[in-house]
Amino acid sequence: MARLADYFVLVGYDHDKRGSGDGQGRIIQRFPEKEWEDNPFPQGIQLFCQPSGWHLVLERKSPNFFVAVLTDINSERHYCACFTFWEAVESLQPPKNHTNDIDDEEDSKFVQAPQLFAPKSLVLVSQLDHTEVFRNCLGLIYTIYIDGLNFPLETVIGNLLTCIIPITGGSQRTISLGAGDRQVIQTPVNDALPVLDPELEYADHAFPPSSTSASSMKFQDKEIRAVFLRLFAQLLQGYRWCLQIIRIHPEPVIRFHKVAFLAQRGLVDDDFLTKVLEGMAFARFVSERGSPYRPCDLFDELVANEIARIRLEEGNAQKVLKHVKEISEQLHRNENPYPAVAMHKIHKPKEGSHLRVQQSTFPHLDEGTVQWIIDQATAKLKNAPPTVKAEMKCVAPMGPPSATMIDQNGIVLANSARRLEVVRNCITYIFENKMLEAKKLLPAMLRALKGRAARQCLTQELNSHVLQNRAVLDHQQFDYIVRMMNSALQDCTPLDEHLVAAALLPLVTAFCRKLGSGVTQFAYSCVQEHLVWTSLQFWEAMFYSDVQNHIRALYLEVDVDHPSETVFMFSTL
Repeated sequence: MARLADYFVLVGYDHDKRGSGDGQGRIIQRFPEKEWEDNPFPQGIQLFCQPSGWHLVLERKSPNFFVAVLTDINSERHYCACFTFWEAVESLQPPKNHTNDIDDEEDSKFVQAPQLFAPKSLVLVSQLDHTEVFRNCLGLIYTIYIDGLNFPLETVIGNLLTCIIPITGGSQRTISLGAGDRQVIQTPVNDALPVLDPELEYADHAFPPSSTSASSMKFQDKEIRAVFLRLFAQLLQGYRWCLQIIRIHPEPVIRFHKVAFLAQRGLVDDDFLTKVLEGMAFARFVSERGSPYRPCDLFDELVANEIARIRLEEGNAQKVLKHVKEISEQLHRNENPYPAVAMHKIHKPKEGSHLRVQQSTFPHLDEGTVQWIIDQATAKLKNAPPTVKAEMKCVAPMGPPSATMIDQNGIVLANSARRLEVVRNCITYIFENKMLEAKKLLPAMLRALKGRAARQCLTQELNSHVLQNRAVLDHQQFDYIVRMMNSALQDCTPLDEHLVAAALLPLVTAFCRKLGSGVTQFAYSCVQEHLVWTSLQFWEAMFYSDVQNHIRALYLEVDVDHPSETVFMFSTL
């Protein structure tokens, strides 16, 4: 539950600074005057009420409406709904002097100053995005003023500032501001999916035409969003396999392993995707969706279960459109879980009312009355029992890992089977002590290690031999294995060296040879010249991974055939 509106502000033209170039706005009244503890009042709001500047005009314009989105220092959004109308400005021309005929003759030479009109804005500040409701509420306040309806504006504004509504859950809430009005607020089942407003054709109208039907536009909006959902599901597939949880702090921290994600796609050198992963938007995506236990939505389902279908349907326009249609229907059901919705009842001003010659200015509101209504509602809310609603949380599905590489034309490239076979055969010959055959394959293997797939194959093959208790080598075997490790570390790029070095770290402390009685040399003593071992970031990542692996070992059954796969795998604990 949350407040529908946090602040109501009346902003007008600053006549004291008239004639000094561009006009300025000033806050005439603000309710409540005391800031909410959970949502401070955004400073400088008068600067956003008139995007084109505060100007006097020669003709009275029809009211308009728009919503400005302000982002504070904590990246929290504040929606500022502005309803602007125009009021006549009193003429500043000095009074005429009619003491004699000469003065009358002089006065006749002066041209009467034209009537000017100044903008005035009714502003709502809220942390919620309910554009249509804000438009209706501000339009109702304006209608009561312009048509002189018998409803106290203080009561309407006080009720507006004390209205509490649900945020999500698919529930409906009927609200009234005490002016014979009725509005129904429909919350989405899940608010994690982006909500757009397809009614752009009349988004700036203070009072949209009642005959306008936007049903087709709303369905088209869902289809456009479905296209973007498919795009980002395909772009971010397998992202959960690259999440790492850091549990050394009181509050666990989630880290995204960018290198592993890029390496899965063969896009380590892709500037665009690298910048996407380094942006603030993606950091927020990880913080919001990285948790293993949270409410899941349609995007999670697409990433986990629909990637194979998306791949199969590539190139088939009919199947793609069918899938887009299915996703758009799910989006529509998320935002409209109930087929029948009660109709709104909102007072609207009479046609042409803004063109009346004799119009009073917007009245000064009684601060005490509005504050009394707010205080009464706040006290009542404090004494009410807390509303507890169980969140529908579940374990976020991992989805399939992205193991294939795709070139610029979208063609799936299989890893060179021949090169991988050379790596496997050479390692097999070494451990079977067939050194002549291994020597023949060694040059080809060293060339193959220039590829990322071959380096990963090397770590996997060596790890399998460690698990078979074959880590103690003779001198020639040791020299060959060390040479392969050095080659793999040498050919790594700065972006993927952590991935390969992390996989080799347990291996260089396992493989060894006997130099004499009681003297053992381990492989790590021969691979110390690489810069990766001097990187503090590398050792931090390895420490976090080691802590996580030990925690996993306490609760999960570790697959002994693939223990290294947990190094950069996200745990669902």
